Amino acid sequence: MFGEKFSSNINIILFIIFLILIIFLYINYNSNKTTSDAETFEINTTDPQLKVFYTNWCGHSRNLLKQINTQEFQDVYNSVSLKCPLVLVDCEKDKQMCQTNKINGYPTILLFNKDKIISYDGDRNASSMVEFINLNLGLNTTTTTTTNTKPNTKPNTKPNTNTNTKPNNIPQLKVFYTNWCGHSRTMLSLLDSDKFKQAYQQVQSKCNLVLVDCEKDEAQCNINSIRGYPTIILFVSDKAIPYDGPRDVDSIIKFVTDNI
Repeated sequence: MFGEKFSSNINIILFIIFLILIIFLYINYNSNKTTSDAETFEINTTDPQLKVFYTNWCGHSRNLLKQINTQEFQDVYNSVSLKCPLVLVDCEKDKQMCQTNKINGYPTILLFNKDKIISYDGDRNASSMVEFINLNLGLNTTTTTTTNTKPNTKPNTKPNTNTNTKPNNIPQLKVFYTNWCGHSRTMLSLLDSDKFKQAYQQVQSKCNLVLVDCEKDEAQCNINSIRGYPTIILFVSDKAIPYDGPRDVDSIIKFVTDNI
């Protein structure tokens, strides 16, 4: 009798232990599931993020990751890191996020800003990425307040540095630039080339070339709503004609001759 009662109690105790184990495993499972959802939920944040989708087997991805990890890259990107963090997404580990964003090539760089997703297809360096972020988020990176429009580098075509858009009713071809922008530096090199100087002589008497450093003449750049660099605008009488053609000598000269 006593043995049967003892055996019955043991069975009850074992059953209770079994139930406790089942409950523990269930709670642990749901806890891990919630953590996983929290890790992938960051894509829905409204804060701007520049996301780099990559895979370790892709050579281009590895090259970009090496560059991102350099001190030079980090020093440049620090200017926007608080406003737009850089997020690396390993598409081998986070397949769901990559599938959601329809990532088909590596690396793919996307700017997430509120409800917008903007694809980046520029040069894979810090300066170009920062320029892309500034352009799309409307960030102001200028730090000086001087109004001198004379650039540090200028071609020998004697660009006019008057800040008026119509001095003596002579048309002006204005190049708005910044020294930190790689595309701007490339444009300045083109303007300083012998080929450009010789070609521009045919229109120089009819149209002044003006270089505007947007780090030094912030007011003029704001007035003209300059959002990217370099920006080229031809001012003729009361018209401002933006140039969006190829950045080569022949195309720029043809644009000027066609519009003055």
